[in-house]
Amino acid sequence: MIKHTQTLVNCSWLAERLEDPRVRVIEVSSDVNGAAYNEGHIPGALFWFWKDALWHASDREFVTSHEMALHLGRLGISQDSTIVLYGDPVQYGTY
Repeated sequence: MIKHTQTLVNCSWLAERLEDPRVRVIEVSSDVNGAAYNEGHIPGALFWFWKDALWHASDREFVTSHEMALHLGRLGISQDSTIVLYGDPVQYGTY
């Protein structure tokens, strides 16, 4: 298995911006119960079970951009927000 190590932002960049209300951090996980999130996560990070956030249950497809915008809006995320996604395994943070 090839491990993807490229990042778009680094830990220092994020640490400097954790108090910025325009920066929103989301942990995207395959764990429906959020056990790893509950054990520890980036301060202020929201938790998403990937299927609830990204998967259209009846169509078995990824949500549309409109559905994603509605979901993000319910979390207080707008076009002015910077979103940092992370996950384990890493692919859940990059869908």
